[in-house]
Amino acid sequence: MAELIGGIFKTHPHLSAGLISQIYQEVFPKILNDNNEKRIKMALFLICDMVEFLGLSYLGEGQILHLAEQLFRFITNKEADIR
Repeated sequence: MAELIGGIFKTHPHLSAGLISQIYQEVFPKILNDNNEKRIKMALFLICDMVEFLGLSYLGEGQILHLAEQLFRFITNKEADIR
């Protein structure tokens, strides 16, 4: 699922505003605070794709900083796949 959403960010960034809002309001609060490794990996893939394909043009500085904070939370995770 994360790859499909990332593909939308890459190929149709101008149509991603509603999707970005839904991810911020519904997806991230649930899965970033979950202990489920697969869900956390999905969230991290989404964050990376958002930064790479949307950047400041579509996200704004505040959202980029929030995404960076989320990435930093998992730098010392015991699971190598998440680090």
